[in-house]
Amino acid sequence: MVKLAHTNLPDKKFNKDSLDNILDGLGVPKKDQSYATRDTVKKLAEKRLLEYFYTGESEKGQFKNDPDSATQYLSKIKSNWGVTPDDLIVEQAPDGRMQLVFSPEVVQKIMDYTGIVGMYATTGANSAPTVLGGATPGMQSITQRVFTGLFKFGGKGKTGAMSQDSDMQTGGADFAYVRPIRKGNDPDSYGKRIIIDPYQVLKRLDIFAYPEDMWGVKNPKDSRWTKYLGKYGAAGQPDMLKEAAENDINGMNPEIMVRHNIPLAAIQGYLFSSEISRLEVLKALKDAGITHVNGIPVEEFLKNTNNKKWFDILGKDAK
Repeated sequence: MVKLAHTNLPDKKFNKDSLDNILDGLGVPKKDQSYATRDTVKKLAEKRLLEYFYTGESEKGQFKNDPDSATQYLSKIKSNWGVTPDDLIVEQAPDGRMQLVFSPEVVQKIMDYTGIVGMYATTGANSAPTVLGGATPGMQSITQRVFTGLFKFGGKGKTGAMSQDSDMQTGGADFAYVRPIRKGNDPDSYGKRIIIDPYQVLKRLDIFAYPEDMWGVKNPKDSRWTKYLGKYGAAGQPDMLKEAAENDINGMNPEIMVRHNIPLAAIQGYLFSSEISRLEVLKALKDAGITHVNGIPVEEFLKNTNNKKWFDILGKDAK
């Protein structure tokens, strides 16, 4: 792990040819890349921290209009969470993008605060081979599926993804989503559930949570965005994650949105409440030539819950 403060980024102008991937991955606009310095990336890190911990204020433009308040809020983040922009880790994602992530110590604080001990997503036999294998495995957003050729627009713009029409309208199409599992709560085990390593999601700064199903709304012109700001807009992501976790079994379908994708390495298993469903997915994987997932034989990776509690499957730390 390399913290931002310890990277070999130059104080003066970047060598653009060698660092294009870093600048693109970290989100430095193309127009600014020729003039980027360490300070450019540090300011980006400050912006990401403020957006994450003080989402409402960021959406209202407070920090852009009042730089002094940004300094004050960054001091609060350091005091409450023990993290500064220089403490963020520069990491290469499995898809090649560079990203800023939290250290394991900060992730543990977030997990303790929110009560999140697990995450899950759903998919069917038709999608399983592309999620668990293929050229671009993992949980991909709708736009990533289109860009990589997994799905093509046709008719009314359908991509084959769940709720794709709503996501394209709400601005949530560039995000994959998962649902939280809260410590002490046993989630509904009906159907098919892909189990996600919560650490691999919660370390990222490019996530946001909703305590209810909002179709990943980010479009200011969508009425659901107005509803979101009115109901949750003042909260930072730790509080949003905590409330989402508290709603994990009460029918509100909370969601955690993750930009672009959740890599295959973050998928820990695939649970089924029906052996018929398990065998259906197993056949689809074998027909696609997939024999192992993350080094585990597919027969072991696909598990029937056999009416067991999720916590008996996830481990004692989830109880």
